[in-house]
Amino acid sequence: MKLRKPAVKTKKEQKQKRKKQLFISLLIIFILADFVWIMNHKRFKFSETRISGNETILEKDINQNIDGFLNESLLGVLSKNNVLLVNTNKIEKRIENSFPRIYNADVLIKDNRILIVEIEERKPHSLWCKNENYISDFDEECYFADQKGYIYTKAPYFSDGVFEKIYTTSDVLKIGEQVMDKSDFLDFFEFTNNLYQEYNISISRIFVNDRNETRLYIRSLLNKQFKENPYIFYKNTDDYESILLNIGLMLNHEIFKVDWKKIPDRLLFIDLRIDKQIRFKFITDEELLEKQTEKNKKENEDSNQTNE
Repeated sequence: MKLRKPAVKTKKEQKQKRKKQLFISLLIIFILADFVWIMNHKRFKFSETRISGNETILEKDINQNIDGFLNESLLGVLSKNNVLLVNTNKIEKRIENSFPRIYNADVLIKDNRILIVEIEERKPHSLWCKNENYISDFDEECYFADQKGYIYTKAPYFSDGVFEKIYTTSDVLKIGEQVMDKSDFLDFFEFTNNLYQEYNISISRIFVNDRNETRLYIRSLLNKQFKENPYIFYKNTDDYESILLNIGLMLNHEIFKVDWKKIPDRLLFIDLRIDKQIRFKFITDEELLEKQTEKNKKENEDSNQTNE
């Protein structure tokens, strides 16, 4: 079987083909150019940006940040300032990354050309401080954590009672990071809230040591206010439900109730670290006398040094 040779196009046919290709190319270029011109027309640009919810961050700073995004281009020819092409999720991420104080940013389009930006700033939920030996309380290095445990700024000095104050190792206290997993953070403060709701235990300070143990200093217990705060000691591996149950068992124990009725001011600690044991201690008369003697001795020494 013989193969047929392809028909050779005449010069006229070749010329017509080139014209057709050129026409198609020009048509595509025209359509693309027209599309680019239409997409960049002011009719598709945002007419206004409305910002709400910001409390400490200036509106003009947020506006400048958004304008910086909208002034960029897609593929070098299409403006991002376009109601049809804009990616609101990217604007939200840009705002949140640019302003650490912003907890959440919601961006949406209203009436076709109005960009709505709703800001939720981080609220100071608790104070997290480096557990160090400070010369003065005013030297404490503390940071604000927001509603979910995100460290977002350094804090000035606050006395006890203004915020929950937690002392821990410096390794976890870094701006821009979580002090603990979000769910653990929420569970922890739900636990401290349950202490108050169930047993009227309010906490003044919290210490977390490097042995995976936590010490809660008690401001008040069962409507009793303390001048010198006793503490609750527990292992961080224990679940909060068990800790609450054990505290309830201890408060209802006859021996505890007898001492609590006679000398509530002398409660020293409640220790839950040992499995299947609940330990508590009230200061005895002998220990109280010894403590007072040491205090008087120190006051006399200080007085003598002052007179010298």
